[in-house]
Amino acid sequence: MTMYRFIDAERAEHPVRFLCGLLDVSRAAFYAWKRGSTGANRRARDGALLVHIKAAWRRGRENYGSPRVTAELKAHGHVVGRRRIARLMKEHGLTGAPQKRFRGSTTDSKHDAPVAPNLLERQFTAEEPNRAWVGDITYLPTRKGWVYLAVLLDL
Repeated sequence: MTMYRFIDAERAEHPVRFLCGLLDVSRAAFYAWKRGSTGANRRARDGALLVHIKAAWRRGRENYGSPRVTAELKAHGHVVGRRRIARLMKEHGLTGAPQKRFRGSTTDSKHDAPVAPNLLERQFTAEEPNRAWVGDITYLPTRKGWVYLAVLLDL
């Protein structure tokens, strides 16, 4: 008599939670056995799903990770979770390409254009207002995109 059959036979006398705890078996596993779900069924469904995962991964030029593959499959009517897709992709060596971070460049020192003369000669003090102005620009990444910040100061 298997553990599950024992639990099934004794559940009229004792709660399933108690019996599963006594035998160190999860209740989910017991109820899956009761429904007739087995590991073989899951492996068969995973195998069928893997065909669709590979197709979506290839359509994405082998760049898609589990979130994009999940979105692709859901768009084609599959009801499936991202973690399951991530597990299957990992088991079969299907990886997405990492996102390349944008690194903007604000200075181009290799050019043939004339360079403005350095009129201040690193003297950052002024005798009177409106004689020397300095400025800079930078960009900041935000969730909505890039924000540009420009500063202009009268020395």
